Amino acid sequence: MTTETKAHEALEEFTKFCETIATLRHPEDGCPWDIEQTHHSLRKYMIEEAYEASAAMGGEDQGAICDELGDVLLQVVLNAQVAADAGTFTIVDVIKGINTKMQRRHPHVFKKDEHDGKVDPDSLHRQWHSIKAKEQGQGSAEEQGVFKKAKVEKIHPSTSQAYKIGKVASGINFDWDHANEVFAVLKSEFLELEQA
Repeated sequence: MTTETKAHEALEEFTKFCETIATLRHPEDGCPWDIEQTHHSLRKYMIEEAYEASAAMGGEDQGAICDELGDVLLQVVLNAQVAADAGTFTIVDVIKGINTKMQRRHPHVFKKDEHDGKVDPDSLHRQWHSIKAKEQGQGSAEEQGVFKKAKVEKIHPSTSQAYKIGKVASGINFDWDHANEVFAVLKSEFLELEQA
């Protein structure tokens, strides 16, 4: 099957799926549960489905991965339909937005004539973060702080947030080689707190 044929088939199936979700959200003939959903009420399902997809991706069962990716896609399309019903944005806006972003963040692929040719993993990593910072109107790491630049905010579960903090700390050599060193610093900080 050619890439063009696959894309055409994907378009047909995606169109049918979007129509299914729109029908479920129809104000008169749709499903009462789907009709009452909002972005806020769907948040927990987005997280749940993402975790389930991640768990499936850690295994070897391709059918399970396929099924869980479908559940994630449901959340994307359902949230886009909620927005379309409110007149804020549509699934087309979502697709155009992510497609434009991926092309913009990969100039070494989509703008080869403008790119300097360096494609080693380190330069790609720096390029990605530089482009992302420009998109978000951020300054340099020094101007905004390394943790803010890495988005170490309350947008992730606590364990994910702690992991991101550890990764950033390691990247700026604010890390220890042994657990006893960490414990010594913790003990020192605790004593300072107790004295205060």
